[in-house]
Amino acid sequence: MMHEGKTDLVMDPLFVSHGAPDLMLRDHPCRHFLENLGRALPRPRGIVVISGHWERATATLTGTGRLETLYDFSGFPRELYQRKYPAFGADWLVESLQSTLAIGKVAYNQAAERGLDHGAWVPLRLMFPEADIPVVQLSLLARSDPVAHLELGQALHPLCGEGVLILGSGSITHNLERLHRPGTPPESWSVAFSAWLHQGLTGDHPTTLATELKQAPHLTSAHPTLEHLMPLFVALGAAGSCPVVERIHNSHDYGSLNLSAYRFHATNR
Repeated sequence: MMHEGKTDLVMDPLFVSHGAPDLMLRDHPCRHFLENLGRALPRPRGIVVISGHWERATATLTGTGRLETLYDFSGFPRELYQRKYPAFGADWLVESLQSTLAIGKVAYNQAAERGLDHGAWVPLRLMFPEADIPVVQLSLLARSDPVAHLELGQALHPLCGEGVLILGSGSITHNLERLHRPGTPPESWSVAFSAWLHQGLTGDHPTTLATELKQAPHLTSAHPTLEHLMPLFVALGAAGSCPVVERIHNSHDYGSLNLSAYRFHATNR
């Protein structure tokens, strides 16, 4: 379902690692990458963002109007709680997402009063600081099943041809119990898991990772729970059945967080 006129703009889905909330306050390669990425991309007509910080039993989307900046974290510098991202929804984007989910036979709910969690607004603020592009956040599915999230992404595929950016935001590795001081070299398990995942994503059949994830080395160290990896599978699925996967950033933080980012070039549009 197309709204507000046709467009020739096609947006490749992205996965970015959003890091700790204070990423925007520190001089870190991932911060600079996200700032440069927003400038380098074609300007999307709208953004559907999927964060590792919102899960629901049924796919749920935010509404229209101004979206509140949610400070769903604690213990960071006061300056961070003064940062805002005055994003807004748009009728045409919400309606287009609802229609696309319905066509894909994905049940959905709406949480019209919900704002953007930091997994959504931190990378968006770095990428698109003017907050002048309509945004809808779509929840993960609470069961954290890679196949279910790949299928959710596949249902979103038509939006890419409407000039809508599908942005998955999570972390390639995410173990908050094993954080170290900034600047600490990455732990071996984080490096090994990230390398395994990268090899699978850039191989001939990246979508098979959804069924092979349990075979990953150090999976429970890299992801004691899987929600921060699920946005990657949504973005991967949104690129269609035969995407070409490109790693566009790779860095670590706090000794355990791998902050890689990927672009999924669709080949079957």
